[in-house]
Amino acid sequence: LVFHCDRDMPMASTLLNRAEEEGREFYNVTVEARTLDEFIDCPVDFMKLDIEGAECEVITSLKTRMSLVRSGIIEYHHGSSQNSLSTILQMIERYHDYTIKEPFSIRHETGLGCISSRWSRSIFFKQR
Repeated sequence: LVFHCDRDMPMASTLLNRAEEEGREFYNVTVEARTLDEFIDCPVDFMKLDIEGAECEVITSLKTRMSLVRSGIIEYHHGSSQNSLSTILQMIERYHDYTIKEPFSIRHETGLGCISSRWSRSIFFKQR
């Protein structure tokens, strides 16, 4: 996979190329990737996903393995047409109850006007 890394904020790597939209300088790093379902073969107490817009892709790839995840939190990032909140919630609803909340950092001012077209929410889920 190609990660787009922000020169000013290295922890802001993402699969989404936001350089032009945000007017900042990103550089690309190609990394070997493995799928999460390769690692879930027994019950998981807690799963945390903060994967900058790839939540739908990862959750849908888990299919029935989501039944092995007892609880977790997903930081959902809106703003990419490939990252469907409704699809993520449908996958969670098969085995879990959930609550959607504002993320802890929602009040942080970025100074970037383009961010208003994107937003994130925390989805807490727990097996029924």
